[in-house]
Amino acid sequence: TIKHSSIEDYKQPYMSFQSVLITWALLLFTAFASVKLELHLEASIIVSSIRCVVQLSFLGAILLPIFNAKNPLLVLCYMMFMSLLAALEAVARPAYTYDEMFLQVFCVMTGVQFLTCCYMLYAVLGVGIEAQFAIPIMGMLLGNSLSGVSLSTSTVVTELAEHRGTVEHALSLGASRWEATKELLVKSATLGLTPSINQISVAGVVAIPGMMTGQIIGGASPEQAARYQIVLLFLINASTTTAILAISSLAISTVVDGRHCFRNSLKPARKVRMSPSTLLNALRDWMVARMSTMFGSG
Repeated sequence: TIKHSSIEDYKQPYMSFQSVLITWALLLFTAFASVKLELHLEASIIVSSIRCVVQLSFLGAILLPIFNAKNPLLVLCYMMFMSLLAALEAVARPAYTYDEMFLQVFCVMTGVQFLTCCYMLYAVLGVGIEAQFAIPIMGMLLGNSLSGVSLSTSTVVTELAEHRGTVEHALSLGASRWEATKELLVKSATLGLTPSINQISVAGVVAIPGMMTGQIIGGASPEQAARYQIVLLFLINASTTTAILAISSLAISTVVDGRHCFRNSLKPARKVRMSPSTLLNALRDWMVARMSTMFGSG
């Protein structure tokens, strides 16, 4: 059973949409500086900020009926949807790809983060599949592991594609596929885990993490907020490590088969990829071109 601890007589300030617009106006200064310095980032700044408002407003709108429904099946479906988007984003970044990459990344990220989320919900909090807890925790697990998974996957496939001769030479000398690829596996895991480790090491010293900040603003006791954040950081690190090692191992076992032979499965990623940000990126590029033409002609 959770013991809710909050600051007495605390009332969270109401955040109106006018307040959002006031803070958004500050970004216009950044866009203006980009124009004056010819950074050509003004369109990206404006589109990214609009995208942020639309996405988070949409998220808030659809989460309310999910919370009110109190239906575990609906919560699970939304968690699967979150995993799908995370997997699409993760496979959109590497310079090389193979046919099974998306399925592997989706299955690993969904399985690892879902089990980690369930561990938090049942073993730590004891609340079960409740939307109020399950969706935010799943989102934080996916969001924080995405960069590490994407970076490690990109490192593995790039090393296999661009240093194929080194791996094949080791295989020809009798090394197994795991012996021949041990160095690149270590390299990819190190690169992928470094952001997560840094996040743990500086938490509470350099910056107050997001979950703790949100709980304190919401009126929770700083002591309880700190404990929630500590638990979450540990779970993020553990789930990220598991996902990175699993996806990297699957990538290696796919490219180098069980007979320790190099398969011709790697290919350059297409320039236009199916990712959640494809349409908005195209809109941003169009706005950059239009604004460059306008300011260039002026």
